[in-house]
Amino acid sequence: MANGVPRTASGFKQGRPLESTAAGGPRRSRSPCVQVWGGLFLLDLCGRLLTAHAETNATIYFLVGIPPKPNPVPWELPAESYVLPLTKPEDIAFARGAVGTAWEALNRVAPGADGINRNYYAPGFPAWSWHVTELVGFGEYFLCELMARPSRVEEGPEAWAKDGFVWEPIVKELGPVPLFVSARAIGSSVEISWSGLGTNALYSVESADSPVSTNWTALVTGLPDGKTNQWTTPRPEGPARYYRVRAELPAQ
Repeated sequence: MANGVPRTASGFKQGRPLESTAAGGPRRSRSPCVQVWGGLFLLDLCGRLLTAHAETNATIYFLVGIPPKPNPVPWELPAESYVLPLTKPEDIAFARGAVGTAWEALNRVAPGADGINRNYYAPGFPAWSWHVTELVGFGEYFLCELMARPSRVEEGPEAWAKDGFVWEPIVKELGPVPLFVSARAIGSSVEISWSGLGTNALYSVESADSPVSTNWTALVTGLPDGKTNQWTTPRPEGPARYYRVRAELPAQ
């Protein structure tokens, strides 16, 4: 799918080395920090955590979709994304080379939220009630019948369990432990939520008037770890305020 226009050809490819799209190799795009909704807040944790990865034999996750446009037109559907888990080294290597290209993934799914598969382009990063179970393969052209937005899969994931579905190219690598941070202005409050590290970490939420400030003020400290963590603070006065979440691991 390119620019939201479904492809009608069925030139499915699987297991091929990634072809170069430029003289210097596969075309790549820069990976900015995950967008924080509302335009008022920045969390310095998000970019580093979401792009960090370690070379292990564990599952590596990738974000699939098209990022929101700065000035979308009213009739455009909201941007959506889902998370693609890969375990085979050859699939992981291919996906890394496919970031920013037109290559797409055909996946089988199953009902059930796993806490990882989320729409990272919606406020609060809501979790989908389904997850990817198997990569069928990568390709550049697919039948229209296989094209589906994640929200359409949400309506009935069982329908996509056998033949699978395709939705847009790979945006970026999330690493072996996808982490997210979200800040939303709700009425007179700011709701900050983040995914846990899966350890006994303690979290602090801090704020400052500049993202490069050396004087961050702790709003709360010593929050225990959970699968999803949340803290609400009064909405600040002024044009902008910046927030970050700090994790402290217990001494060994």
